[in-house]
Amino acid sequence: ITPVPQATVDKPWVKGKYRVTISEDGTKMLLVSMPEHDEATLKPYSCRVFDSNMKLIWEKDFQGNEKHGKMTVIGFAVNNTGAISLLQATYLPKKEQVRARSTVTFMIMTYDDQTGESKTYGINMDGYHMADFRFDVNKSGDVFFMGYYSERVYYDLKLPVPGVKQDRTFKGPFLFKLDHTTQRVTGGIKEFSKDFMKKHKNTSQKDMDNISIRDYHFRDDGGVYMIAEKHSISGDYTNNTYNYQDLFIVSFLPTGKMLYRAYPKRQTSSNDNGRYGSYFSWTIDNKTNVLFTKNKIASQYIVDERIMRTTVPVKEFPYPTSTLMPRFGKQVGEKEIILVAGDEFKFQFAQLTIK
Repeated sequence: ITPVPQATVDKPWVKGKYRVTISEDGTKMLLVSMPEHDEATLKPYSCRVFDSNMKLIWEKDFQGNEKHGKMTVIGFAVNNTGAISLLQATYLPKKEQVRARSTVTFMIMTYDDQTGESKTYGINMDGYHMADFRFDVNKSGDVFFMGYYSERVYYDLKLPVPGVKQDRTFKGPFLFKLDHTTQRVTGGIKEFSKDFMKKHKNTSQKDMDNISIRDYHFRDDGGVYMIAEKHSISGDYTNNTYNYQDLFIVSFLPTGKMLYRAYPKRQTSSNDNGRYGSYFSWTIDNKTNVLFTKNKIASQYIVDERIMRTTVPVKEFPYPTSTLMPRFGKQVGEKEIILVAGDEFKFQFAQLTIK
């Protein structure tokens, strides 16, 4: 039996949240401890960075520095050298929220323990609300804050805003990139075209809804793919229907241009936890592969940085008696993926090398 490396947490009885993230090369781990905030005082949050053997490299407490409002950490990342980046959200005071177009401001804070240097960078969301997001660092050390924005309030980090309906609606994608070399933040927001919205929105809504970001893949050219999926669950405790529908793929180019496209997909199943629905994506040679099934028949296509799709034939799964479950797939190497298949009684796994 091999002991598993572990780390202790000071005062584990203190209420709060703990989050863990891993660097791109798997050699660093960041553990963030965020105690619950008191209405009168802003308590510090603690960051610890460990190596792959769970040996502590450094630790430090950070104190929010905003003079008014209320701050919390909603995103965090660690690069391959152990430097960290945190996405901070600061709320306006309640008395200022009613008339404000947006109630939250965002800021990226970076800290490098090797130099002891800490910097902050403001993010201009142009008064819009964040609907769904991802926050991470690529292998070059560039920090990415990307997602979808809305004109209305959504996300569970929000404070209530009187008179504002809180729901999940997307107006378009956004991307902010902190360049590791220039130390400048570039990017912005892009609104979906009217024709695109008209085609893909829910008929009872003004905006697109029931959409969640599922994946993102960094490219060697400094760009990134972001994939979202439209899905819903209906029914009750005894009878549920799972609907996995269109995929929305955004390609952020190094020039700052954003391209987007929707790829139709309809998957419906009942009382199976949706295990055969959704999709699996992986990236090889800067192109993203998408695999999904419909009526137990697998389909696959490749999307390039211009989000043009190429359909490719799907090779037979090693266990043809089972049904492929794409949503449980995982990329484990540069050209290696793991796929899962199964039925009511058994699960089967296969590790494949893509040539």
